[in-house]
Amino acid sequence: MMIKSIFTLIVVMSLFLSCKSNLKSKEQYYPIGLFIEQELALIDSFHLTIKRYDLYNMDSVSSIMKTTSFRELVNELLLNNLSAPNALDKYKETTINDLKLDFITLSYVNTEKDINKIELHIDPLSEKVKSLYAEKIEKKNDSIITKKILLTSGSQLLVNTIININNKVEKRTERYNWSLNYLK
Repeated sequence: MMIKSIFTLIVVMSLFLSCKSNLKSKEQYYPIGLFIEQELALIDSFHLTIKRYDLYNMDSVSSIMKTTSFRELVNELLLNNLSAPNALDKYKETTINDLKLDFITLSYVNTEKDINKIELHIDPLSEKVKSLYAEKIEKKNDSIITKKILLTSGSQLLVNTIININNKVEKRTERYNWSLNYLK
């Protein structure tokens, strides 16, 4: 009886594994472009005020930004590279479930792309994205421009820019804030 149940278990497991491998013919990635578009749609539909803070050489400047200008900025930083359905095809995906911090991280890496690293932090209970982190590198002549981008769902976009021109480094931080807290 025991041998028969073990044999049945082996057959069922092998059928399950073979069916699973046949179903996964093409890699499926998280729709990052859709997440970014949803964030922009919330800002547009609620006519939220976007406050811009710019820190450069220890000087801080604040201003109000139009939503159309903000959308153009997000398109340039992220969407132009991530909105296509096959945008992540050449990336290596890694999934980490961090029980202590209570979120799942989907990490995408490709050193050959302009955006060479992307991380999504997802709440495991609600399955909603808490934040998106991306690193974008642009090489122009003698300069390397590195942008570290953090989009926090419903509240802010933070862009740290490091410009390296002939080994001279300049740093700039831009923060764009809006709030959806009153909707919660």
